Amino acid sequence: SSRTNEPAEQFVSATGPLQFGSEVRTNLLCYNATTANADLASLLPPCNNTAQCLPRSLAVPIDGLCMSKGPNAIMWLASTLVNDEQDIEVPNYNEYLLFKWAAASLLGDSSSLDDAYQPGSVYITPQDYPSQAFTDYMNTTFSLFKYSFGGFFGSRDDAIPFVKDVTNEGKVWAVISFQQLNDQGLNYVLSMNQTAQATSGIRNRFVKGLGDKTYAAYLASGALSVQKAVNDYYMNRILNTTIPNATTPVGAASRTILSPMPVSKHVDDEFLDIGGQLSPFLLVLAFLYPVSQLAKRLVEEKEQRLREGTMIMGLGKGAFFASWLIVYYVQMFIVSLMVAILLKAGITKQSDFFIIWVPYLLFALTSVNLSALLSTFFSRAKIAALCVPLIYFVFAIPAFAIPATASPALLKLLSLLCPVPISMALKLIFSYEINNGMGWNDATSTTDGPYNLA
Repeated sequence: SSRTNEPAEQFVSATGPLQFGSEVRTNLLCYNATTANADLASLLPPCNNTAQCLPRSLAVPIDGLCMSKGPNAIMWLASTLVNDEQDIEVPNYNEYLLFKWAAASLLGDSSSLDDAYQPGSVYITPQDYPSQAFTDYMNTTFSLFKYSFGGFFGSRDDAIPFVKDVTNEGKVWAVISFQQLNDQGLNYVLSMNQTAQATSGIRNRFVKGLGDKTYAAYLASGALSVQKAVNDYYMNRILNTTIPNATTPVGAASRTILSPMPVSKHVDDEFLDIGGQLSPFLLVLAFLYPVSQLAKRLVEEKEQRLREGTMIMGLGKGAFFASWLIVYYVQMFIVSLMVAILLKAGITKQSDFFIIWVPYLLFALTSVNLSALLSTFFSRAKIAALCVPLIYFVFAIPAFAIPATASPALLKLLSLLCPVPISMALKLIFSYEINNGMGWNDATSTTDGPYNLA
């Protein structure tokens, strides 16, 4: 069976978190004694003869940075940050910069990790206090900060046009906008490259386990390292606390650890997971032929002027159009009922029968109406038979291209295309089926956005 019961799980390692910064400084990177300056020499061990050095570039703004174990080790750690299921210690600003430079120089545009390790500099707003004081602190605390600092902007609004300018692609890593930085409170906005940063909020209500691990993007993008630097500055310099500063070695009280939240026990059903994705596509393919044939017959009747002949013999318009609708509505009623019975008996056993049947019925009836609508644009039956299924399939494309973050307004607008709502409804039913089925309370739930019976 594809259905398995997964136990609850927590991800705090008994042996301690992955020492990311220590791994970078002691095992993966080194400095070339010939070309490196004191900034690198104070952070990394000297290289041996087998080390591979990285040329200075937009991604690596410093000379003498080398890989002691080659690019494979860097790639392994880069992949570990975004895929591993364990707690990881957040590196300080220097440690993250070293790794980001190495990773960004090795990852090409075709890599799935390329978005996480973006080259570029940090910009700060506003230009006056408290930004100046924070910049002085960063320069004295982190020897590599000056290589990553791009400059000041008067305000965040001033920075936005610069960031959006395509000619500045690859120049901006982050923008720190201070709103308040005094003993009364800390308030700032940290803006990261959109492709590198995970979005906030509930991404998938039916996620099982850690899902796509989007939380790791906060670490891989450097957002947590920058945030740690800002927070340490506030604690040390503004509040004058006794918490050790940001360069305190491993083992100090200022350590920050990223750990996934525990997950409760859940059911995993690979068949329903795949079925929820494939069933809308298969349903659209199944309806291509009947939609095409109905449109063809309507156009064929118009082409041969059969309608006019029946009207001359006294048939009323209402009876004429009702004959088409009744015949095809009855057919679709029977087909949708059979499909719902088969699903209830074999696949979606836990969900309410009428919740399964109603979406199929509405989809089938609206497909009849759509065929009638499309037939009005054609005067040749053969052309209609070729074009209508193509148009119908194009209408279905948004159902498989809508991003998870699409707004409810966009979803409602696209629902005017009949393949879209049935696709979303089927995905929802299959998701509920994995989690004890879909009932009427679930059908009217507002947590599912516009795709509910309400």
